[in-house]
Amino acid sequence: MPPKHQIYVDRAEFVRSLFNDSTTANILLRVDNFHIYAHTSILYCVSGFFKKIFKLFARKIKEDGNNFLFHDYSCNREIAINKLYEYKGQEKVELLYDIIDFQNFIAFLYGYPVETRDQDQLFVLAYLGSSHKFDVPELVNFCDNVLYEVWNKQQWHVILRVSKWLGLKKLRCQVLRYVYNQGELMFQRHAKKDLDEKDWQIMFVLTSGKDPLLNIDNILNGTYNEEFTEDNISKNINNNADINNADINNEDINNDMNDSNDDDMMLIDDENYNDYDQSMEIAIADYEKLYKPPTNDKRNKHVHWGPETFLITDNI
Repeated sequence: MPPKHQIYVDRAEFVRSLFNDSTTANILLRVDNFHIYAHTSILYCVSGFFKKIFKLFARKIKEDGNNFLFHDYSCNREIAINKLYEYKGQEKVELLYDIIDFQNFIAFLYGYPVETRDQDQLFVLAYLGSSHKFDVPELVNFCDNVLYEVWNKQQWHVILRVSKWLGLKKLRCQVLRYVYNQGELMFQRHAKKDLDEKDWQIMFVLTSGKDPLLNIDNILNGTYNEEFTEDNISKNINNNADINNADINNEDINNDMNDSNDDDMMLIDDENYNDYDQSMEIAIADYEKLYKPPTNDKRNKHVHWGPETFLITDNI
């Protein structure tokens, strides 16, 4: 009998081998007229969204089997943004994604690693994994851990908004720590107006010399009960600012506040991040033979696999 860790590896490899496997799939996912074969049992286990969908249609799936196969998850381009700075807190908004992004997202659900360190792609994956879309906390946490290390400080005001939207807790705390370390000038002129109540609580923890990540869950769920005032926080920032990190002038701050108009990138300049892998390859070499391209349906708008087709395009 092989050791337990070997059994686990074999199972992981088996699950990866099922990715986009037409011979075992019982559901078909479509994005932009490309189709990916998938398995309801796997999606159910790792995605809160799919768990809700499959519970809702459990009887239909059981009765019809492969006849219940077709879900369209193409990005709603009417409400989509393709630049992060375009997010202003809209209630209904999508972060633009395509079949490559969706394919990498589904592959992650099957156990393939995400090897990209490109910020734009990580933000898209974080959106797909967020509670606003497919609800995969494991993917959000992965993106959070990477973005926490490589985020672009010149776009701190944009990233603060987006980190709150997507639930990137570590990144949010890191941005606020950066603002705190810049001192009173940046805080009063630019950052103060962008803070909500939970941001103020995080800033309070920072001014107390503590790590806000230790209290972040309590802060976000409303159970953090230490009292504070905005005036006291502002005063502490002025008194305790990190001098080594506060050597910015008015021109630097104003330049940082200008939204990017670069149409080639969503957020960052690649020249500043040459040390990171910019590829979107998700399948490591040992599993390249298992990684299958999606099917492109050029002639038919809908794929019929059985007598009925179900279109799931709205949140339920």
